Amino acid sequence: MNRLTALQIAALILLCAGPLTSTPAHAARPLAQGWQVASADDWNSLSDDQKRLLARHRDRWNSYPPERRERLLQGVRRYQSLSPEEQEQARRARRRFERMSPEQRNRLRQEYLRSRPMRRR
Repeated sequence: MNRLTALQIAALILLCAGPLTSTPAHAARPLAQGWQVASADDWNSLSDDQKRLLARHRDRWNSYPPERRERLLQGVRRYQSLSPEEQEQARRARRRFERMSPEQRNRLRQEYLRSRPMRRR
C-alpha cells in the first residue's frame, strides 16, 4: 500500500469515527433531508438511520458514557453531511481498513498521526 493511499484511508476512517476539532469542517453543511439529530441519551431516542449506522454499538450503547455516545453521534452527523459519493468512498475505505491486519492498522494510525499538524492547546 502506498503512503498516499494509507493516509487517505486513515483520513476517511477518522472522518467517520468522530471529530478532530471542536468545530468540525462540515458544521456549515446542513444534514440531508430526512436526517434527524438525536440526543446521546438512549438507543431508543435514535432515528432509524442513526440506529442503522450505529448498529455495531446497539448492545452496548446504553452502557457507554454520555461523552462517548456524543462522539459517535458526531461521527454519524459528519457522515450524514457527506455527499452520496463521499459516503460511498468512506464505506469503501472502512471495508479496506477492516480487512487489514492489526499490524497494518497500527502502522496506518501511526502514519496518520505523524502526518497531522501539531494542535495547539
